[in-house]
Amino acid sequence: MQNPAVEILIKNIKDTSGKISISGIVTFIGINFCIIDDGSGQAQVLGDSSNVVLGTYIRVFGQTLMLQGGIQVKAELIQDLPKINPKLHKRVKELLQ
Repeated sequence: MQNPAVEILIKNIKDTSGKISISGIVTFIGINFCIIDDGSGQAQVLGDSSNVVLGTYIRVFGQTLMLQGGIQVKAELIQDLPKINPKLHKRVKELLQ
C-alpha cells in the first residue's frame, strides 16, 4: 500500500517531503509544466499541462523534486478545484499545520 500524500503549503516543502499535495492558482503554463502559487510561494509542476487553464485553482498530487534551487513537483494527478475558495482553503491549511 502506498503512503498517502501530505497536504502542505509550498513554503514548507523540503527536499525530503516525499509524496505531497499542494493547491494553488495557475500563473504560467509551459510545455509539460505549469507554475502554481498558493500565496506562500510558487512551485513548478511537471506533467501534462494540456488540460490546465491559466488562472484556475488546482490541486496537485505528486513527488517533490528540488532542482536548480527551485521547488518542483512531479505530478501524478492534477485536480481542478473550481468551487473552492482559494483564500479560505489556504487559511484552513495554515490552521492545520
